[in-house]
Amino acid sequence: MLACAWFNDRCILINSKYIELCSRHPEVKWAQKEDKVYITILLADSKDAKVNLAPEGVFTFYASAGQHEYDLKLEIFDKVNVEESKISIGERSVFCILEKAEAKWWNKILFGDGKTHVM
Repeated sequence: MLACAWFNDRCILINSKYIELCSRHPEVKWAQKEDKVYITILLADSKDAKVNLAPEGVFTFYASAGQHEYDLKLEIFDKVNVEESKISIGERSVFCILEKAEAKWWNKILFGDGKTHVM
C-alpha cells in the first residue's frame, strides 16, 4: 500500500518498506514544428537549474525555487539530435529547442500510451 503525506510543504511517499521525499513538478508547455520541439519550463526564481537531454529522447530537469525542489523526467516521443538542440536557462523559465532526429510531425510529445499531469 502506498500513501502520500505532506510534511513541511514536502510530499512524503510511504509504503511498508521506505519513505521517499517527493519533489514538485514545474509547469511545462510544448509546441512543435516538423523538425523541432519547443519545451518551456516555467519556474520563477529558480536556482541551480540543470537540464540534460539524451539522444534517445530522455529529457531531465532539476531546480530549486524558494524552499522547494522541482524535478521532471520526460521520455520524448522519438529520438532527438542533442548536438543541434539548444537550451536557455533564465531566471523565470527554461526554454529548449530540441532538434528532431527525423523531421516529421509527432501526434504527441511523450513516448507511451498514458497521459501525464505534468504537461
